Amino acid sequence: MKKINPINEISKAYAFALRDLNIKMTESLKSNFTSIFENVINRYSEPHRMFHTIEHIYNVIKNLKTCKPEVIIAAIYHDIIYVPGSSQNEYCSSQLAAKHLAMIGLKFNTIMTVSKHILATEQHIPVDLIGNEELIDADMSILAAKKPAFNKYCYDIRMEYPHLSDSEFKAQRSRWALEQLGRLKIFHSKKNYKLEAIARKNLRTLTSI
Repeated sequence: MKKINPINEISKAYAFALRDLNIKMTESLKSNFTSIFENVINRYSEPHRMFHTIEHIYNVIKNLKTCKPEVIIAAIYHDIIYVPGSSQNEYCSSQLAAKHLAMIGLKFNTIMTVSKHILATEQHIPVDLIGNEELIDADMSILAAKKPAFNKYCYDIRMEYPHLSDSEFKAQRSRWALEQLGRLKIFHSKKNYKLEAIARKNLRTLTSI
């Protein structure tokens, strides 16, 4: 079986989304897009990232239950700015996405829609946009992963917080897990209702570490 290259898959998803938004790839735009996409990859390759990497973006796109182009682009950009512990990550990500998309030539309303999708991934509470529930669910899908993948996710997140002691990190993650468990729903799309029980079981293991 041919090994999948996440970067190639994301590049294709991005290009297809632009095509669906009626962006024609002229020679000058191809050069511009190449430069922009290189910046995207460089951002997700920053050394402090362990979970919030290009592999995470590929998995989010793979788990999307929608082909809405604005949602796909939002998935690509939703973690492009990532400073562990910062409350400004999604806002800054939406701003960089807007800058890139304006350079490509997308319409203002489309750019604002992408930005709203990205901002919703901060609290993981869906907003009234087509495909936003699917984006939120895809971003949270790791919580319902099988045990080995979930354990790796937990380890990778720990590695993104080297400035915290083990006890500080465990306390922080326990509080976060309890917040998720306190939600009426973790997954919002009806297509993903089977993931709810698995995610809650995984999250409960973080409240007793």
